Amino acid sequence: MAQTFGKPTITGWAGIGAQVFEVRVKNTDGTAYDLTGMTVTVSGSRDSVYLLESVACTLSATPTDGTITFTPSSGEIADAGAIECQLRIDNGGAIAFTFPFILDILAVQYSAGA
Repeated sequence: MAQTFGKPTITGWAGIGAQVFEVRVKNTDGTAYDLTGMTVTVSGSRDSVYLLESVACTLSATPTDGTITFTPSSGEIADAGAIECQLRIDNGGAIAFTFPFILDILAVQYSAGA
């Protein structure tokens, strides 16, 4: 059974669309979790308000490597701050497990130049 210790953090930038975030799900022994035949979504909230709701994830071309990607819209990650997220891994209608992580959205900083 897959398990995570603590919550890993993924970092992105506020308001920038088409950012592709990657998560590698592993078993407790460090081996990749086999996602063959699974459906994966991600949801996340900040201050009890859902910003990401069942965003579809894409499995890698080799689902046995445990890698998924997801791409929230710029509106879903418009504001800086931490989003408490859960991957929901569904095995044909039964939840295999959920995987918690933090999506840390940083404010974009521009330089006025020299």
